[in-house]
Amino acid sequence: MKANTHTIFLFAFFIGVLFSCIGTQNATAVKNNSSDTSIVTTLYNSKCKIFYSNYHDTLFQYEDYQRWNPSAREVLKADSIAMKCILRSDKVTDHLKEKLGSSYYLRQYVGVIDTVGNKLLFINYICEKLNESKGFDKNLVGLDDAFDCSFDLLFDMKLMQCKKIDLITK
Repeated sequence: MKANTHTIFLFAFFIGVLFSCIGTQNATAVKNNSSDTSIVTTLYNSKCKIFYSNYHDTLFQYEDYQRWNPSAREVLKADSIAMKCILRSDKVTDHLKEKLGSSYYLRQYVGVIDTVGNKLLFINYICEKLNESKGFDKNLVGLDDAFDCSFDLLFDMKLMQCKKIDLITK
């Protein structure tokens, strides 16, 4: 009975998250003062930061890849599908999965192009508590800098599927 309750909860949670991330009626894009940034806010007030192709960080694991500029719509569509990957992943704990549909996670996005020309979206899920301490809207937060409640994934925009999920193992 406990397993069924847990399954029902995760299903209901997933449906809520899906509706929070799909379509422009559920998200707003707000430009910051800087021309190279965009903040996207989902229905659940989860803030999402898009880093455009002119952003560079020598510590970013995909820094040597070419870049592309994802739109808010592309980001939200990829994010809603990525949520399914996360909910099915055995790498991400149930405790962290339960917080996906809330403002607990801030998201950072970078569009990269791999060595064979595939458009990928790097998605960084970081704890909301890092917003003040790490400046989520100014720089990418590396997993080494994050708390044990953060993780990232690489999303294939052509296949519309997750390529890999990395989780802190502190």
